[in-house]
Amino acid sequence: MTTLRDVLADRIGRASLQALAGADFLAADPALLSALAGDAADADACAADVLRALSGKNQFVASDPAVARAVRGAMRALWEQLAAGEKRDRALLGAREALAAILGGALGKSPREVVSAEYSAELQLAVLGLDVATLAEPVLDIGCGEKAALVRHLRDAGKQAFGLDPLAPPELGDRGDWLAYDYGTARWGTIVSHLGFSLHFMHQEMRRSELAFEYARTYMRIVRALAPRGVFAYVPGLPFIEALLPAGAFAVTRAPLPESLRTEQVLAAQRDTGLVLEAATHVQRLR
Repeated sequence: MTTLRDVLADRIGRASLQALAGADFLAADPALLSALAGDAADADACAADVLRALSGKNQFVASDPAVARAVRGAMRALWEQLAAGEKRDRALLGAREALAAILGGALGKSPREVVSAEYSAELQLAVLGLDVATLAEPVLDIGCGEKAALVRHLRDAGKQAFGLDPLAPPELGDRGDWLAYDYGTARWGTIVSHLGFSLHFMHQEMRRSELAFEYARTYMRIVRALAPRGVFAYVPGLPFIEALLPAGAFAVTRAPLPESLRTEQVLAAQRDTGLVLEAATHVQRLR
């Protein structure tokens, strides 16, 4: 028998960004009204489906921990109401209104797609200016993505590597929020993030959002998690916070893109956005 989660998973996966913003996948119809409710675990599974679909269409909203918490809360409330005997149509309407307020508010009146992508491990290493042979271990890839291509590549090369991402394969790393993750202290030989953490940090800084402060605190936790001589390599650069690092404790250098990657499109994007895109940043912990 088809469950409520089965029906919703299909609809969420096919939903446009506008449909996600309006939580149209919760519109009551015979399929939703007749499906089995399933168990409480389906609530979190459906929330994960929503966030996964959202991450493929607007990566900045999908990575906002407040949005993630609110989506999980709304889906759990739906399943709790159904378990308590609430009429299905009323419960669905309430959940749809709650989610539309959350997602519509986060995406704005004119939702815009900001798509993330999975890049080959070789391209990521070239952009980050890193050589597998000289990478200090262990390695952490922040925002490794669902395929964790770089983590797989490094493990195949004999490196001790792990990924961190809400969609990370469990066998390759941790599924978690990079703002809440326990990075530890003096733990990592190399930490990398290709168009991930620093891109989102810059986005929040440019918006002057309150979340930018949380990114700044997390950035400092990340560099403190480096072992002595360890390196945090990322792109785009973050000059506004790099300038605040204690000179005696950290060294900041730039690794220029290979000439083959210094295309006019990259340089034009750098001019238009002000982002540091023509070079990766390497922050090394000195002691």
